[in-house]
Amino acid sequence: MSEGLQNFSTVITTLAAVGAVYIGWMGLSTWKAQIQWEQGRGLAKALLMSANKVRTKARAVRSEFFFQRDQNVPPQAQMERHSVLQERVLKYVASFDEAVDDFEQYTVEAKLLWKASFDEPLSELRDVAHTVRSYLYSGLGSVSPLAKELERKQSASVHTDFHPQIFHHDNIYVKLDAAILKIEKTVAEMLPR
Repeated sequence: MSEGLQNFSTVITTLAAVGAVYIGWMGLSTWKAQIQWEQGRGLAKALLMSANKVRTKARAVRSEFFFQRDQNVPPQAQMERHSVLQERVLKYVASFDEAVDDFEQYTVEAKLLWKASFDEPLSELRDVAHTVRSYLYSGLGSVSPLAKELERKQSASVHTDFHPQIFHHDNIYVKLDAAILKIEKTVAEMLPR
């Protein structure tokens, strides 16, 4: 009888150990799922905020910059105006490029966490950034008091080519909104529930 009780005790101890391992494994699995959900939610929020920051920056170019050369202004004043405008353009381009780069960093993280590709919308955002940058630099060149007349005309011609893309309905913002819609859709699909 003592041997039967000892065997029964061993079985109970073994079952308790197996039960403890199972409960521990379930707890760790739940904890892991919670961590993944929190990471995914934080990444989704950062990704969408970053994409919308790019959209806001791109749309701001319409109201922020106006390029017109006033020939009635003395040369010194033209130089000062151009210097201020150039500084504004450079700051704007730097902050716009930073917003696109931040978005790109989040897409890399999303690719690792969710195995989702944001290559197409990222490429479209880069195209928008290129168009905005070209518009600003050509506008800056078209009003430069340091440029020769031919250089100003060439810059003005390029600027004129980019102007409809910035200010008309069939423009880069259609492409930008489509890219952000793809991003939102992908994030909604990948966000842990």
